[in-house]
Amino acid sequence: MYFSPMMQLQNYVSNTDHALALNRIYMEEMTAIHFGQAWDIHWHREIKKLPSQAQYYQMVENKTSVLPRMTLRFLGELTNQDEETKVKLIHFVNLMGAAFQIMDDVLAVEGDAFKKMRGQGDYCEDIAEGKKTLMVLHSYYYGWKGDRLLDILAMKTKDEVMHREAV
Repeated sequence: MYFSPMMQLQNYVSNTDHALALNRIYMEEMTAIHFGQAWDIHWHREIKKLPSQAQYYQMVENKTSVLPRMTLRFLGELTNQDEETKVKLIHFVNLMGAAFQIMDDVLAVEGDAFKKMRGQGDYCEDIAEGKKTLMVLHSYYYGWKGDRLLDILAMKTKDEVMHREAV
């Protein structure tokens, strides 16, 4: 997965300037995906530490949006798109990544809809794993300020009563 895009592109790109630009894009995006994954893991392990919503969106951009963004950046480079177009494409794919992540998180608490859409997983899987989804952050920062939700997340329980309470 990591090296295949560059191996394939090197076979087809004869223009040195394009090859250098593609390598730069590849390195930037592969670095970003590792930072996004690292932040997600860090917040998962630090149960009482919550990221801000801005930090969450940055993590999503660096985790969920990276591969489609890298593809669009490659295409923008290879088709000689102007900078304004490239910026708009990046913005669009970052929004799409965030939308995908939020939808995935919502489906995870929708029970049967989640199982049907993903074909796997348990009801409230993210709660059972103690994940800090956007819903958790929004609830904490703009609604309910108690520690009960964080306590339930810290338990990493499969108890459906606790899952319903968290939801």
